[in-house]
Amino acid sequence: MVLKANFTKKSMASLTMAICYHARSGRIRLARDLFDEMPYKDAIACNSMIQAYVQNGKLEAARQLFEEMVQRTSSSYNTMITAYLHENRAHIALKLFFVMPEKDPISWTSIIHGLSLNSHVYNAWKVFEEMPEHNSEAWAAMISGFGQNKLYMEALLAFRAMLMEGTSPNSHSFASSMAACADFTVLSVALQLYAQAMKWGFLSNTKVSNSAISMFAKCGSLEFAEKAFGDMHVQDLVSWNSLIMGCTQHGHGREALQLFNKMVAFGLKPDRITLLGVLSGCSHCGLIKEGWYCFHSMERAYRLSPKPEHYACIVDMLGRAGLLNEAMEFIREMPFEPGVGIWRAFLNGCRLFSNIKMGEFVGKRLLELKPDNPTAYLLVSEMYEACGKRERALEMRRMMRERETVKEVGFSWIEIRGKVHSFTVRDETHEESDDIYKIVILLNGFTKRYGSFTLAALPNTTLLLYPGVGLS
Repeated sequence: MVLKANFTKKSMASLTMAICYHARSGRIRLARDLFDEMPYKDAIACNSMIQAYVQNGKLEAARQLFEEMVQRTSSSYNTMITAYLHENRAHIALKLFFVMPEKDPISWTSIIHGLSLNSHVYNAWKVFEEMPEHNSEAWAAMISGFGQNKLYMEALLAFRAMLMEGTSPNSHSFASSMAACADFTVLSVALQLYAQAMKWGFLSNTKVSNSAISMFAKCGSLEFAEKAFGDMHVQDLVSWNSLIMGCTQHGHGREALQLFNKMVAFGLKPDRITLLGVLSGCSHCGLIKEGWYCFHSMERAYRLSPKPEHYACIVDMLGRAGLLNEAMEFIREMPFEPGVGIWRAFLNGCRLFSNIKMGEFVGKRLLELKPDNPTAYLLVSEMYEACGKRERALEMRRMMRERETVKEVGFSWIEIRGKVHSFTVRDETHEESDDIYKIVILLNGFTKRYGSFTLAALPNTTLLLYPGVGLS
């Protein structure tokens, strides 16, 4: 017990440290007793106690102490603002932010980041525009916010605006921009980002290089992904996982398996993401024996209990190979009730091999679990189509319409001369759709006539798409 008469700055610092220690251990009551023991409570002690309440989920107690403070500091406000944002109470966080007497860079960045996380990204942008001076952290928070809200173009434009403003990028802004570019899938932009990272000396940053690997793989260039991986001084587990996933996404299951074996040989222990990538690669490439080996090695060699997504990969692998009885037996032996992902993988196998009996059973099970899931209806419908049962296929589509179940529109895209052109099924919105359909008809004609052909066998069709421009 510290006597009040002998209370010194050293004693106060010791008690404050003890409050923080007990708060981290979840002993909030003991932390409060120590706080109450202080004869004089300065801002540091109050802020520590407020932080202790926040860490232990007692936001109202933290707010009460905040209101009782004689002199609040920036740290007091920042702690409360961040706490309310984590509780998805952005309106209260904004009120505190606007009444805050002196806003420091941490305050601005915290509110921008928090609003973005709560899907108020445009409000975050308005706050950002009011900043007296934009620093690297605020720009990074804004770029990350756009990306997290799937506004990938805005994220990339924000990165460009940051450079034009003269603000130096940091590792977070590069990683967030690369993540946005990975979903935007424009290789020319990806190459520019990578060049900027090289120019600013960030390729030695593991997080940035890992983001570059994923970005290139998702932008369609496994070659550049492998180069980014090879240029790294030290590859960590995330680096290997990113490249393994990239190989899987490009249908290179054997290469993914070779990378996995190489990684293990280097002494790195795989995690569940690693095994998921390898299993997915085995599934898509028909590597049954290797897939089973990797699945069983999860618990035997690496002490990793498989998750539902790992089980779904095995079901998908067996289904694609036509081993539907083995897949059903595997599902029955699962240590948990199979979910939508597993039944969907099995149903796809039934569709591929026109097994109506199993498909109807699985389709019914899937529709019971997710009656509003359009994928289930479409898979069952396609299975009936493949078996020549058109009436049943139409019935499934009628049921889908009656339940007002709408499948998210899928689209494909192609990048030509730095511009991305997107297309949906039966799309006629493109300004050159007439010429595009002429090319499609031409290609169909060649396919029917020759079965396959090389680009050299085609006439010069460039003039149809770009009048006045020939092949270089």
